[in-house]
Amino acid sequence: MWTKKGQFMVILGAVLILSGLARNSYLTALAGMIMAAVVMISAILSTASKILTYMSRSKGGGEGVTKGIRFSRVLSSNRITEDDTLRIRLDFENLTRGRRMFEVMDVLPEHLVPVSGRNGGEVRLPGRGAGSIEYEVKGPVKGFYEIGPVLMRETDALRFFYDESEVDSKSHLKIYPRTFDVSNIRLKSKIPKLYAGSTLINKPGHGTEFFSLRDYVPGDPYKDIDWRSYARTRKLMVREHEMEAVIDLALIVDYRKGTGYGRQLNNLHLASARAAASITEHLTRRRDRVGLTIYGEKVIHLQRSSGSKNPDRILNRLAGEETKGEISLAEAVSTIIHDIRKGMPVVVITSMEGDETVYDGLKKLRAYGCDVTLIVPYTDDVELYDGEERDLHDRLMKEYRMTRISVISGLGVVVVEWNIEEPLNQAIARAFGGGRFR
Repeated sequence: MWTKKGQFMVILGAVLILSGLARNSYLTALAGMIMAAVVMISAILSTASKILTYMSRSKGGGEGVTKGIRFSRVLSSNRITEDDTLRIRLDFENLTRGRRMFEVMDVLPEHLVPVSGRNGGEVRLPGRGAGSIEYEVKGPVKGFYEIGPVLMRETDALRFFYDESEVDSKSHLKIYPRTFDVSNIRLKSKIPKLYAGSTLINKPGHGTEFFSLRDYVPGDPYKDIDWRSYARTRKLMVREHEMEAVIDLALIVDYRKGTGYGRQLNNLHLASARAAASITEHLTRRRDRVGLTIYGEKVIHLQRSSGSKNPDRILNRLAGEETKGEISLAEAVSTIIHDIRKGMPVVVITSMEGDETVYDGLKKLRAYGCDVTLIVPYTDDVELYDGEERDLHDRLMKEYRMTRISVISGLGVVVVEWNIEEPLNQAIARAFGGGRFR
């Protein structure tokens, strides 16, 4: 294809030739002919270069190769967390003997933002030579992304012609929800488990943490007698320790369509995913078993598990699922109730907006003996209203939310209102701090 420079040269040459013939000015006509000759020679050389390129393809074909140039992309990691930096290197190799000059552009998805370097530029390669460009991007929003293809535009030496092509070289990237340190939170369970872990239950038993003193009863081990207390009171007292056990926790997260509305970088959907990711990471580090349920277009249920692979399994779902559908909380609870053990702690994260069955779903969990904590994310960032209308909208929504929360609290559910503009770890601390699930 012609560049603007090539078109200008051809038009100017033709004008000079015609003008010289009309005015009997041989110098003007000669200048026009020289311009036309230069363009013609450039076209011949460009065509010859393409022929050589096609002839050399048999020596270097395969994936990521176009017009005698091999492309490959190297990522510093195929999994990062929101706001982490990813380094990308785009390598290219000239498989032909001729000198090549072209422009490249590595196509990035919408939410990947370059923070250092450029994802494209001009490249000059000698025959059989190689080169690369490096740049860094940041991903502020969770999800599964595809980097690529690579766009290539090659020009001749004088930039009269160019040829565009697309290299089907793609790389896949996972961006997990960012997490916050919630290690100061103590979770407790009513139900002792078979295998000892690092989680304390609010009842006496085998463990290392002091729980209380009680009177000595014949048959108590002598090693548990608190001799200091005996020295003060001359009465035998026994030290009790707090029982340790592994917790089973069920996470239920709202992924309905309405949660995705609002700002792209911080909305109810993203806030819910980050809260669930933070809780999962913290509990798995303590060897607790965590299960996940996502409801929206359908109910996705991951059974409780522990170990180093469990966070990746849950974060994959939190990152990959999109906001779709309108399945209610009551439907989701009915679907998974068979997998919930009686008395186990359950954390539900939902904005409650557009779902009138939240009360029924929580009531069913409480009837099953579960300790339920409800985290209600909300935002005051409403772009549909301004001035007095916005104030009225905020006041009405707050009153409506408080009314529903008051009714739900009557079930014995701990409800935490969370403005997503505040630090996430503070809201989670309000939900679990002070020894919840006792």
